[in-house]
Amino acid sequence: MKKTTGLTLSIFLFLALTLCSCVKRGGEINLCLDGAQGLSQDGWNRLQKGEAGKALALFEKIDDPYQRWLGSGYAYLLQGKREKAREAFRYALAKKESFSVYCGLAQSEDHPKGNQENAFSFYHKAASLNPQDSFVKERLTQLRTSLLQRLSAQIETLSKDSPEREALILKILYVAPDASLYRSELIHYYFGKGIMKEAIDHYNTLLKYVQPDQSLRVVYANALYNEGIYSSALTAMEELFKDYPDNREYERLYYNWKAKVDALKAQPYVKNLSSQASVTRAEAATFLWVKLHEAIEGLPTRAEILLDIDTHWGKEFIQKVVYAGLISPEDNHTFVPEKSFSRWELATFYARLAKELKIEAANRGKTMLKDVPAYHRQRKEIENAVALGVLLPDGAQRFSPGRSVSGKELAESVDRFSQLIRKR
Repeated sequence: MKKTTGLTLSIFLFLALTLCSCVKRGGEINLCLDGAQGLSQDGWNRLQKGEAGKALALFEKIDDPYQRWLGSGYAYLLQGKREKAREAFRYALAKKESFSVYCGLAQSEDHPKGNQENAFSFYHKAASLNPQDSFVKERLTQLRTSLLQRLSAQIETLSKDSPEREALILKILYVAPDASLYRSELIHYYFGKGIMKEAIDHYNTLLKYVQPDQSLRVVYANALYNEGIYSSALTAMEELFKDYPDNREYERLYYNWKAKVDALKAQPYVKNLSSQASVTRAEAATFLWVKLHEAIEGLPTRAEILLDIDTHWGKEFIQKVVYAGLISPEDNHTFVPEKSFSRWELATFYARLAKELKIEAANRGKTMLKDVPAYHRQRKEIENAVALGVLLPDGAQRFSPGRSVSGKELAESVDRFSQLIRKR
């Protein structure tokens, strides 16, 4: 047997630690590569003896392209022809992703003049296919230490606003996913640049290793909300509120965002409301909450007993407007959710909400309503709603207080009231 060089011995060592393990017995190496069952055994025997050229000639005769390129790659590697080995392994990879191919690619880069980052990446992929391989685990650990030393020294030379810093941090995080300080810095950077998907993804990864600091948690919650991911934003703010119960701003945001989530939950129930000729009290209460929840949330509330909505789909939305005092239940503590919603009830809702929001009517007392007598119990509220310009009488100055509200009418009145809120 020819005397092998140091390079040959290192290649033998690598081959000895491939997927099926290479067992050394009596000075011989028994190669067991994954996916290589059909390879020329003589070719691998030649490699064991250091006869790379003869092995290559045998491998080149194999019909299966994956097996041909895999064997050729190791033969080239044994000859020290790393560029040719890398090319052969890439051809093999195009045919099949395997532990042996990634190990070969890693070996083609894993030398003093090679690319450490590429070598680490290939070893990393090999480890994902065979996590228990001791050789790959050892090389990953060694390369990780070496790369971190180099990248950390490199990043120290860059300022915080350097454009190269992001790319360097990403390299560090690939090598060491638990580098929490660098990941936190990157998250702040992405949030500041409005790169929300990457920021959120990195934040979720950070959670695997550490609890983010308070400021980052606030930034994250607000980013989720601004991106329209309301349920997750609410959960994040709820956790902040629980951890910092004395923070009034967290409390305010939590309840405001909860109202938003509740409103979104209610939307399917009133999706096609505008086409309806008549709207029920439950539908009206839900629609008004959906459209005006930001104005309603935070109003003083009072307890009301409602006996007939426990199993109704609109229970929580009915409660919100009733507890805020904007729609009144019946005297017998029922809401009668399927009863038609009248114009005088809608006028009362707007008059009460306007009063709470301190919205003054510009046309107070300028419209005389022929069909709203002085003894009507909601006359004042009806007149206020008309003066606000939210609900209008017909051409004959009739308000029709007892008529059922249509879906179109309800939607249009909400739009008018929303304009008043914006003009405050």
